[in-house]
Amino acid sequence: MKYLLLFLLVLTGLMTAQAQDKIYKIGEKTPIVAKILEVNLDDIKYKDFDNLDGPTFSLEKVNIDRVVYATGRIESFSDPLVIAAVEYKKMNRNIVKVEFLNPLNGHLHMGFERWLKQGTSFELHADLIGVGKNRVALTRNTNSVVEKYYRNQLGLGVGASFKFILLGERVKRGEKMMHILQGTYIRPSAYLGSYNYNTYTDFSNSDVRKNKNNIIFGGLMIEGGRQWVFANRFALDIYVGVGLGLDNYRQSFNTDDFVISSFVRSNFFYTRYSTSDYLAFATNSGIKIGYLFNTKKDLAKLDPTGKPIAKKKKK
Repeated sequence: MKYLLLFLLVLTGLMTAQAQDKIYKIGEKTPIVAKILEVNLDDIKYKDFDNLDGPTFSLEKVNIDRVVYATGRIESFSDPLVIAAVEYKKMNRNIVKVEFLNPLNGHLHMGFERWLKQGTSFELHADLIGVGKNRVALTRNTNSVVEKYYRNQLGLGVGASFKFILLGERVKRGEKMMHILQGTYIRPSAYLGSYNYNTYTDFSNSDVRKNKNNIIFGGLMIEGGRQWVFANRFALDIYVGVGLGLDNYRQSFNTDDFVISSFVRSNFFYTRYSTSDYLAFATNSGIKIGYLFNTKKDLAKLDPTGKPIAKKKKK
């Protein structure tokens, strides 16, 4: 009889233990022994297992690591912000970019973007004028022989931008964080450069005179666009911009093929609309592809949550 009673007590204890739900809060080893009543989108409602007739408690999921149900099933409720923070540290903070269609117009726009802090980054630009297609400035037929004279553009443009990312750092419930360099943005930019190119004068006596021209230009633009990041490694950046452009163009240059008319002309970083030599309305646009990377120095400056490590003050 004693053994039977002992067996029943042990069996009852085991059944009681198995009927318990266990809630493990983040950072705590000892669980809350409970009877879970509801699992909602943002919280869990439960009763204390030792007081099932008592009040109903509510615990937000952001504070819960996992739940072990009476059936033995384990469900994780790790805070999306915590998940995001772990992924946050792994996010690459630098991008090298190129406007891959530019060589069709005789230049190549490259860039480097570096993340600064939440919602901001800066970009440096370089435009290699002369890379790609060398357009024909003059074609003529002499004695049934077609002669082509090329513009041979050559120069360099540089620029700098400060980017404000409007939709960066967004976290959706239960999902990982959007990449820190992804989002819709506004980007004030300044450009400066110089290039040489040839124009030609075709005289009726079959003589062709080559004219060497030099353009010095600058521009202030407000650009807006959106950047997507794929697999923390590749980027796609599409933008348009408006602003002011300045150059030393003269009407005597208008035989050049760069100029659609004396009103519209390209300075590679932007297109300027004016017949004057002074500041004028300008527009630009582009599609860039990029490659993301991180450095060991970048990672060394971050704590496990991805936030910069505060510098120790010297005594």
